[in-house]
Amino acid sequence: DVYKRQESCYTPGGTGAIRNAISAYTIPGDKILTSDWHWSPYRLIAQELGRTVCCYTLFDETGKFHAASFEAALSAILAVQEETLIIVNTPAPNPTGYTFTDEDWNALLTAVLKYPDKKIALLVDIAYLDFAGDGKTNRAFLKKLNGLPEHILPLIAFSASKGYTMYGMRCGAILCMTPSSAIAEEFKDVMRVESRASWSNGNRAATVSYTHLRAHETSAHLV
Repeated sequence: DVYKRQESCYTPGGTGAIRNAISAYTIPGDKILTSDWHWSPYRLIAQELGRTVCCYTLFDETGKFHAASFEAALSAILAVQEETLIIVNTPAPNPTGYTFTDEDWNALLTAVLKYPDKKIALLVDIAYLDFAGDGKTNRAFLKKLNGLPEHILPLIAFSASKGYTMYGMRCGAILCMTPSSAIAEEFKDVMRVESRASWSNGNRAATVSYTHLRAHETSAHLV
């Protein structure tokens, strides 16, 4: 593990994580990228913040990840702006249920790495991670985000609302993965401002419940 720092920030569900990522890592007028099959609030959140969602075609004619479409759409965005945010919803996302394979991730990262002079935030929406089958297998992709150059910032949108079946309590987090202590500190500072300027403080009942559940899981694992 090459990461010197990993930081996180409470959000009201995975939706709050998506909101913070769009607000913090793009500017008004920017285009962000996701697949044509996507959760419709992505577009609503972007519009509310003055951004535009652009889409690549998720599936090719064989039903596999359309790497060429992704690369073309990313190239078109970065031809006119210096940064962007990419949203990848996996595993088992809403609305397709499709989980990115190792080959899909390799193709996506190969395309992203072609732009060393651009800043790219890569947000992975893992809201359905714990409903997608084997947990260990579905977390394996995280290793692919390990050791990426500093101009690429992997972000994770986590939903405790779904994973811990407490949907109405609205609990989640946004996490950053970076080898840079400076970038991690910047993330923490920016998220503090983003949160305070939108929902202000976290749901105490939800966060306390989550903390107790995690402590119980850890104790059970040690036993």
